Amino acid sequence: MGVGLGVLHIVIKQDAHPAAFIGGWSVSIVAVFVIWMTTEFIRSKRAARTRDRS
Repeated sequence: MGVGLGVLHIVIKQDAHPAAFIGGWSVSIVAVFVIWMTTEFIRSKRAARTRDRS
């Protein structure tokens, strides 16, 4: 949920920016990277939590 809002915020900010068309690709790459990092972080946290339980 939070990731989606962050991406939406980036998209809105880019639309307001005059260089939106030029910056579109770099923003998309950054957004994908952030989403991937977030999923990896959540996965590692979940793994650590199950490890603590055992």
